[in-house]
Amino acid sequence: MKTSWVIHPFLFAVFPIIFLFAINIDIVPAEEIILPIIVSLLATFSLWVFLCIILKNKNKSGLILSLGLLLFFTYGHFYNLLRNSDQFVIPHEIFLSIFLIVFIIGTYFFIKTKKKLNNATTIVNFVALTLVVISIINIGTYYLDSDNFFESVKAESDKKIDESKILDSFPDIYYIILDEYADADMLKGYLDFDNQEFISFLEEKGFYVSSESYSNYQASWNSIASTLNMDYIQLKPEEFDFSMGIAGFSKASSQYLAANSKVMEYVQSKGYEVVSINSHKIPTNTKGIADHYFCFDKDTNYSEFLPLLFETSMLNPLELQIWNDAIREQRFCSFRALTDLDKISEKPIFVLSHMLLPHNPYIFGPNCEPKIVGSFLSTPSSTGDNYDDYIDNLQCANKKMKEVIEKLLDDEDPPVIIIQGDHGIRHGTFGGRGQMYDYENFDVERLQKRYNNFEAYYFPDKPRNFLLENTTNVNTFRILFNEYFNDNFEILDDKIFGMPNFKDYTEFYSKLKAEGVQYTCVQKHLSIIDEC
Repeated sequence: MKTSWVIHPFLFAVFPIIFLFAINIDIVPAEEIILPIIVSLLATFSLWVFLCIILKNKNKSGLILSLGLLLFFTYGHFYNLLRNSDQFVIPHEIFLSIFLIVFIIGTYFFIKTKKKLNNATTIVNFVALTLVVISIINIGTYYLDSDNFFESVKAESDKKIDESKILDSFPDIYYIILDEYADADMLKGYLDFDNQEFISFLEEKGFYVSSESYSNYQASWNSIASTLNMDYIQLKPEEFDFSMGIAGFSKASSQYLAANSKVMEYVQSKGYEVVSINSHKIPTNTKGIADHYFCFDKDTNYSEFLPLLFETSMLNPLELQIWNDAIREQRFCSFRALTDLDKISEKPIFVLSHMLLPHNPYIFGPNCEPKIVGSFLSTPSSTGDNYDDYIDNLQCANKKMKEVIEKLLDDEDPPVIIIQGDHGIRHGTFGGRGQMYDYENFDVERLQKRYNNFEAYYFPDKPRNFLLENTTNVNTFRILFNEYFNDNFEILDDKIFGMPNFKDYTEFYSKLKAEGVQYTCVQKHLSIIDEC
């Protein structure tokens, strides 16, 4: 009987890698998948030779190896899928045991069967090849379409900038985004955490802290792209691309908008140099029209792709332990960069810094000491177990921001400083994201948690601007530029948009505020009292 070619193990060795790259193509540099592919192919070849020597059967060896590869590379996908549905958490010890039992049963069957398995090998070859080809086509299509797509997205937010009003001198401007930083009332009302100590510090330094702030969107890529382009950024319904992201607005497009934003163009037209401090987080982890870059990969040795590969494979239990030092260093790099820019240019500077605190992973204690959440195996990857982990990260952010502010204000000509959360915290437990995007059942608690963000600003030698305190992120720079550059940007109506179809929840939110709706409960340690 004719022997089939055994190529499926090598296809399954590369398919999970290129598939993961294809679905994260807008945030992962292509060169980062080369090393994982080489390592995976070499390991697969070595194991296949070993099994062929032991079993003296290429078909059986190949099928056993393909089964093992599929289980290895899909472990994290299945684990995260279960964990993200209804806050379901299962210990890694149990989940690993289930996968091991499946592998043992499959291996026993292939060893004991008397069949030649030629047909099975041919079928599996075809399936594996089809999967690889589909992924490659998707990658190729993305690159072919990307230029036109970015240009169409950019056109959605283009607004003519009036360059006629030029002043003699301008202050430096620091725009600091604290990702997922919620406002004081939300922190107190839902998490029972009093943030007044940090707020008092800011007020003593001359900051004004908004008591009525909320974001326009509930996800970073929409919120930041909108703020930096001074406009709402959703596309027309026929332009939605749900395959590129849950928002119907691709991550790549938000990166493009943030990296080539109207705010950057505007300040450059006034003679500023733009400084971008990388967060390794959509939408601010790509280069565009800025003049200076800090804390990108070459500065921190941080990979965008490898943590994703670890998280979605059987290395999931190790992911946080392996990458936590690199993640901490990246966070600290961003804070160090903020305090070391005073001599970067003789021109005024505009600084964009997207800080991934208090955003997960929650690997900091309240004093920024290293922290590992949970045990070696049981830790849900890249998240914390409860809101206490979030609060620890928030306190670390407060500590670092105090150091930054002390340094920035210790200057003869202090800068304009805007500190802003791109949105509030996620709804539901931190171990699961399933409820986070379920906006068919939008309620008071979800609105307040996800949209009530933190905002503080420092305008040297300027009176208090009440308008900035009581508006949303989309108007931040319209108000700033009107204040400092004597411009006349129109102040937009404040709106709240849900996902994935940008449903307008502004009227609902306004009604809640008008009725004086208070926080309905205190949620702590993942337990919700009956009143909720």
